[in-house]
Amino acid sequence: MHRGLLLLLLGVLGLLAGCSDDEGESPPLPVAPVEVTVLRVPADYPTLQTAIDSADIGDTVLVASGVYRGDGNRDLHLDGKNLVIMSEHGPKVTVIDCEGDTANLHGGIVFSGQDSTTVLFGFTITGARTSQGAAIRCDPRSSPRISYCVLADNVATVSGGAIRCKGGTTKPHFINCTIVRNAAPVGGGLFLIAGASPVLENCIVAFSLKGEAVDINDNTCEPVLSCCNLFGNSSGDWIDDLAHQRDHYGNLCADPLFVDTANANYVPYGQSPCAPANNSCGVLVGALEAL
Repeated sequence: MHRGLLLLLLGVLGLLAGCSDDEGESPPLPVAPVEVTVLRVPADYPTLQTAIDSADIGDTVLVASGVYRGDGNRDLHLDGKNLVIMSEHGPKVTVIDCEGDTANLHGGIVFSGQDSTTVLFGFTITGARTSQGAAIRCDPRSSPRISYCVLADNVATVSGGAIRCKGGTTKPHFINCTIVRNAAPVGGGLFLIAGASPVLENCIVAFSLKGEAVDINDNTCEPVLSCCNLFGNSSGDWIDDLAHQRDHYGNLCADPLFVDTANANYVPYGQSPCAPANNSCGVLVGALEAL
């Protein structure tokens, strides 16, 4: 298991048991309620959506390894509930395949009204095709924490090939995410509008097939990127309102050296600038450990 994933999983389990993880090496978790229910997919619930629908605020949906397809495992929505949704063994072996195409539009997950106590952790979301924000859409007043996720090979026909964020109260936090080979007319990786101001930390946004890494629709949006690698995106990387962040805060623009991009293997080689030994931040950049 990915060491960061193990630490965070232990942190969640520690919170469930009423204790805490003080090692400080993984993204901080929300404080759990006194009583938390763990809803297991597919052991107890056949799909992610049935578990989400059955969960109460503050519960954890824990997802076993596997490829999740079909109704109930795509077009996910939380109905305003703050939840922890996490995989047991990380994004390499826990895949949400949306199976979207031009005749059948399907997306990944929509956040609406969730605050920072909502966590999405350890998934690959792929094959989504919608009009906006194909893999993840953050509607106004939603600020989830999204960590160690791979958002790959998704298409939006309007904006936000992987992610679309809207609204001045929308401040999601993306930590150690790999956002690669997505496509949209604007914002192949991310599209921001109406003051949305996400934080991206230790993330890769690379090789968008159409659109720029991040499209900032208006100057009220104030994204903050640190230790991020934006590279090889069709319409540009550190451009426009993001240009001043390149080469600052540990950010870089360098080939992530994936093992096999053409065949969707987004693990970086050991000599990648995304490996901890090869960047100024000394951290893993992206969701997957380098070989």
